[in-house]
Amino acid sequence: MRLGARVNRYISLTFKFGATLLVLAIVLGAVGMEFSTTPKFCTSCHYMQPFYDSWHQSPHKDVRCVDCHYAPGIRNELTKKFEALVQVSKYVTRQYGTRPVTQIEDASCLRSGCHEVRLLRGKVSFKGVQFDHLPHMTRFRRVTRLRCTSCHAHVMEGQHMSVSESTCFLCHFKQDATGSTTDLAECTRCHKQPLQTTKFDHTFVEQRNVSCLECHASVVQGQGEVPRERCVICHSEPERLKKYSDVAFMHENHVTQRKIECQQCHNTIQHTFNTNQEQSFIAHAKDGECGTCHDSKHDVVAMLYSGNGGIDVKGTPDPMYKAGVSCQACHRTYHKSDGVTFSAPGAAGCMMCHGEDYGARLTQWHAEFDGPVANTYTSISRARSALARQAKPDSEAMRLMNKAFRNIQFLKNADSVHNPNYARQILATAVTQANQALKASRLAQQVSLPPATANVATPECARCHFQPPAGTKTIFGTAFSHTRHVGGAGLQCMTCHRDNPPESADHGKLKLTQSDCRECHATRRIAKPHPTDWKQKHGQQALHNSQTCQTCHPTNQCATCHGGIQMPHAASWRTQHGPKSKQMMGTCLRCHQQTDCTTCHQTKRPHANDWIPQHGQQAMTSPAKCATCHQQTDCAVCHNSGGVKPAMHDQQWPKTHPKIGKQNQQLCEMCHAKKGKQDVCTTCHGGIQVPHTDDFIGGGHSKVASFDAAAPCFKCHTKKDTCSECHDG
Repeated sequence: MRLGARVNRYISLTFKFGATLLVLAIVLGAVGMEFSTTPKFCTSCHYMQPFYDSWHQSPHKDVRCVDCHYAPGIRNELTKKFEALVQVSKYVTRQYGTRPVTQIEDASCLRSGCHEVRLLRGKVSFKGVQFDHLPHMTRFRRVTRLRCTSCHAHVMEGQHMSVSESTCFLCHFKQDATGSTTDLAECTRCHKQPLQTTKFDHTFVEQRNVSCLECHASVVQGQGEVPRERCVICHSEPERLKKYSDVAFMHENHVTQRKIECQQCHNTIQHTFNTNQEQSFIAHAKDGECGTCHDSKHDVVAMLYSGNGGIDVKGTPDPMYKAGVSCQACHRTYHKSDGVTFSAPGAAGCMMCHGEDYGARLTQWHAEFDGPVANTYTSISRARSALARQAKPDSEAMRLMNKAFRNIQFLKNADSVHNPNYARQILATAVTQANQALKASRLAQQVSLPPATANVATPECARCHFQPPAGTKTIFGTAFSHTRHVGGAGLQCMTCHRDNPPESADHGKLKLTQSDCRECHATRRIAKPHPTDWKQKHGQQALHNSQTCQTCHPTNQCATCHGGIQMPHAASWRTQHGPKSKQMMGTCLRCHQQTDCTTCHQTKRPHANDWIPQHGQQAMTSPAKCATCHQQTDCAVCHNSGGVKPAMHDQQWPKTHPKIGKQNQQLCEMCHAKKGKQDVCTTCHGGIQVPHTDDFIGGGHSKVASFDAAAPCFKCHTKKDTCSECHDG
């Protein structure tokens, strides 16, 4: 009995102990399970620390690791837990790698509360490019379907699961099997025109449908090829290696089914302006037929274009070089009728992107540099020969002269139009160096700086305007000299003009007002602009003291301002000014008031609309007033030479005029006045409506008819041919 009780007690204790251990195991398991889902647990393995650090500094730092690495669903979670246990066992047994392989399914990214509506949000901005997730995730790109981690997979400090541009470039710029780029490489897929920068407005280029690659040719570097030997890094089975050429199979298994970094297989493709464009331009120029004859020629051109090559001259690259504009943008390719193609420079390259007006700039640059550089080269060569006969080869003077010669020789060979700003610097430096050498050797000979390199205060403007405009321009009614303000006062172009792209409509327009001019002149204590009432008062002062005017104004300024009219007026002006005033009334009003005409002519000028019916009496009494503006032949336009009536008013006019008057009553109104609301016919016929109404003969005419000789009836009718038809006597 005792034995049975003791056994039962042991069984009870064992059961309780086992139950306690089971509960404790369940609790510890649950706690351990929960702890293993926290990001901190990942750092239990030391090689996970870099991944944890990048996650902790990334936008995903508030998202648990398992929320991304475990796809939704209990089955996926159990599968990942098993894989995690395998990873832990590898870590304990020291069989782990330093870069564990993992997959993140799209379902994790698109789960509720995360990015489930990303595909419906439309375009997002990524480094200046408008990107749309929908076509990338729902359509085949090239030969495969992308997944979220195809692009969002870059892991580095502060960038956990960020987008790698290298994936974009590889997909868009990788050539197809024929060696041609696909339509994914079209610039406008990402860069929507017009691209307006601070220096160039591409709107004009878009309107002419000019390809971006016409100018920006060196923006893609690399081919993105896949070296075959990279396959054996992961695979050794011959069956798998045979799939090397099966592009669809390779991408389906490496991109869609498994996330393999593109750069693990492909070489990198870069999309940017070439950081070593100078060498790129040189290499490109040497390719093909050009390099056969012009080996060193293109070297110096590329150096000048990139802002290099001058001795003791620190330059800057040409703005088009900075923009990645290639040689072929200006050196266009042409096709002969026999099928031969050739490349040649010319204004066509300028005009294609900048417009027809820009073609003249190339002509200006050639006019500025070709002759002057050649002449300066000759002058420095002669000075160098003269100095060599006198100075020692290692003297300071000879050293300076050799620098001058190499500079001008470089400029002569490089063709200055490839970088006008830098060419001006080199030209000026070469002349200075040569003159310093001559002065040091006490030679009287001097090298002159070509006038084409005259000062243009703003270097950016000097790209096109190599000299300030000559002569004067009328600004706010006053002659303005660029030479005095730029060369004399040292003003910058942008002091007065707008700094906007040359292609814009208001490029270079004035931004200052007349008050700005007054303020500047007052501050600098120089000649002040004329007061506001100067136009009305300057005539007499200019007439009596023209020398004062000529201090600022050229002698022909009067005629320029007054529309080409000689000032002061010639003696014959009084009889000649009529026609001129009709043509150039605005010019007259610069000095005269509208009332001046009436005061001088004693008649309102210009004539009122009803002047023609009234002018006869005034013309007869004061013909001299008419002669001020009119010639005698002006009268004959309407009046015959025998009298004051128009030529058509002959003896038959009473019978013929009704038809003419009915057709063009306005013609009558030119001379005949209307009365009140009556038309000109009724007024002329004494208030009797003409043509007569139907009831006029039947009784209406008796109210107005009269046998009096002065009656209005007899303007058209006679007793004999009209009244006697019905009335006796």
